[in-house]
Amino acid sequence: MSDLAIGLVGIAGLLVAMALRVPVGLAMLVAGILGSIAIAGPIGIMAGLSTLPVEQFSNHALSIVPLFLLMGAFAGRAGLSRLLFGAARDLSSRRAGHGHHRCLCGLRLDLRLVARHRRHHDPGGPAGNAPP
Repeated sequence: MSDLAIGLVGIAGLLVAMALRVPVGLAMLVAGILGSIAIAGPIGIMAGLSTLPVEQFSNHALSIVPLFLLMGAFAGRAGLSRLLFGAARDLSSRRAGHGHHRCLCGLRLDLRLVARHRRHHDPGGPAGNAPP
């Protein structure tokens, strides 16, 4: 049997297993193992299993995903995401009828808020008369 035929039989078996309500991950695992055994044989699979775990766990590019999830968990726990979504809602709902900006941009810069922030936080005021 050719490799293409083995792959097609594996995909058909995967679809049948999913139709029988087998969990997708388990169906893919079984189809992958049986297909690999059909192509490389049991000896080739055992040789691959001796080196594959070391290669996968020594790949530092894969450590980015759990660290990103950890950063998101810290941000959620600290309430940062609630504050950021609230700021985005406040900035994007300034004018009536401009709700499409929330869908397109998520967060848009409102120059009136920037000017108001500068007025309230500039010690010299608009004329630049800073106290000595």
